[in-house]
Amino acid sequence: MSHWFYDFLAALGYSHPLHPVLVHVPAGMSIGALGFSILAALTKQAAFRATAYHVAVFALAFTLLAIPVGIFDWQRFYGGAWFFEIQIKAVLAALYLLLIASAAVIGRRCLESKALPVLYFASVVTVAGLGFFGGQLVYHALHRKRRCNSKSAARYSTAIAPAATAAAKTSSNRICRCAMRRNCTISPSFWPLSAIRACPTARRA
Repeated sequence: MSHWFYDFLAALGYSHPLHPVLVHVPAGMSIGALGFSILAALTKQAAFRATAYHVAVFALAFTLLAIPVGIFDWQRFYGGAWFFEIQIKAVLAALYLLLIASAAVIGRRCLESKALPVLYFASVVTVAGLGFFGGQLVYHALHRKRRCNSKSAARYSTAIAPAATAAAKTSSNRICRCAMRRNCTISPSFWPLSAIRACPTARRA
């Protein structure tokens, strides 16, 4: 459904995922909300408390945009493969949305609520987890070709393959089968480490 938009961007010279462009906003706003909440507690200034709430609302707005775009990126660059990293990010994204939405609702009713600082803190911890597993997807791609083509990588992958989950194996096999076709739409540049470990000998385009 969203492929036409990505094709349009590619024609303009932009071929990267869109989710990383947007996701830093709610991440930064969550940290800001917690920071202003701490300032409010230290200084007893109501303005800081109000600012923390406004920042949280801003984070919620961009979260509602970043999540569907992340799903579109997942379909586009990963072929909808259900990797372990994707599974964890899906759970954490749902939790983060619940936390930040709760903060927005509670803050609208009562800015002095004791639950708000707790929600802000929990959202920061959750977004940190999202960032970590997002990094697992992105930065393992840097040395992906070298790992895939080396014999040592194949031995390493064989050693850890039994520990892979059934879901990860299924998703990785899907990518491996796709890689054998010339019209494969799954970009090898964005394969997560779990795919390489579970299927180290597949031919990469």
